[in-house]
Amino acid sequence: MRVCMVVYKFPPLYGGAGRQALRLAGHLKRRGISVLILTARQRKDLSSGETLDEIPVVRLPVFGIGRMRPMSFLLAASWHLIRHGRQYDIFHVHGAYLRIVPVVAVARLLGKTVVVKMTLQGSDDPASSAKRRLGVLLRWALERVDAVVSISSDMTTVSRDSGLPEKKLVQIPNGVMTDSFRPVANDERERFRARLGVPHDAEVAVYVGFVGRRKGADTLLCAWERVVRRRPKAFLLLVGPLREGAPEGAPSMQTLVSSSARTLALGETENVDECLKASDVFVLPSRSEGLANALLEAMSTGLACIASNIAGMCDVIRDGRDGLLVPPGEPELLADSIVGLLEDRAKRSEFGRLARKTIVDEYSIDAVADKYASLYQRLIAGRR
Repeated sequence: MRVCMVVYKFPPLYGGAGRQALRLAGHLKRRGISVLILTARQRKDLSSGETLDEIPVVRLPVFGIGRMRPMSFLLAASWHLIRHGRQYDIFHVHGAYLRIVPVVAVARLLGKTVVVKMTLQGSDDPASSAKRRLGVLLRWALERVDAVVSISSDMTTVSRDSGLPEKKLVQIPNGVMTDSFRPVANDERERFRARLGVPHDAEVAVYVGFVGRRKGADTLLCAWERVVRRRPKAFLLLVGPLREGAPEGAPSMQTLVSSSARTLALGETENVDECLKASDVFVLPSRSEGLANALLEAMSTGLACIASNIAGMCDVIRDGRDGLLVPPGEPELLADSIVGLLEDRAKRSEFGRLARKTIVDEYSIDAVADKYASLYQRLIAGRR
């Protein structure tokens, strides 16, 4: 079986969808499925063709600025698939955005199977897409693909309620490398803290993702002032690149980070697993998500996790049993939750143990790859 995955933003560029695609491709390869990644060459220093983690990657040129760039990728991807698409059995697109339209058109021309994965609730689910410019065209494409993958139960419900045909909807979550993201003993945690320059006696909370408002970083930094007043040994790790976009009159994200006490902003790093292993508590107070890779990885590492009670998060965390859910945009409630877990080592340990079990049982990349392999086989058999 041969699969061409189409992903607009792909490693080394920062983003969960691309990382998830690479992770999935590697595990599909172990099952005898050949995968090629088709993506955009968004920086001049990136090669137009390479092999990444043993997966061939073709980077197509993009031009212009702003919205012109994804549009130019549409044209380049369409031409590539017209020329080379016959060698693949399945086109698998990550992100249900306008770029699926030419992929679907070429697939229909060539008689190929198309799978589209939705990635972010409130952005590329059918209900949200219908409100966008050219939403009618996007809906036309979604109704003509062979399968639309939802990554959460809320996304499935929204898609079904929007009128997307039930037979096309398949729910498959993101997957985690449970061997890499694993619990560690205290001595190993101390080594990771030393590497990062974190005080050995600190009570460490960690945030992973774009440091921006959609991910709730502003809420966390506001809450953190309250946390440090109550827990002087508290220490915050911010892992991920800064993303601005402050409302008019609000302080910039850089200002919030710079003025935050006992906070270390690490920026983008490849060693996310080490940052998690150095920590006691994970916090992700997002305003919207699909199914956050960072949350899954933190739970797999055995951390007690605090997240927003929004779509995607509620699928994974059972509030009060293997983590805590708080309303987004509520710094006082978030601070209370963080302080409560920093004070209670036994609760942290129990949350972490059960969180790890949840991920191993339901979200391992092996289980997710099995589901995709079965989906591909079913769709291809249905075309015969």
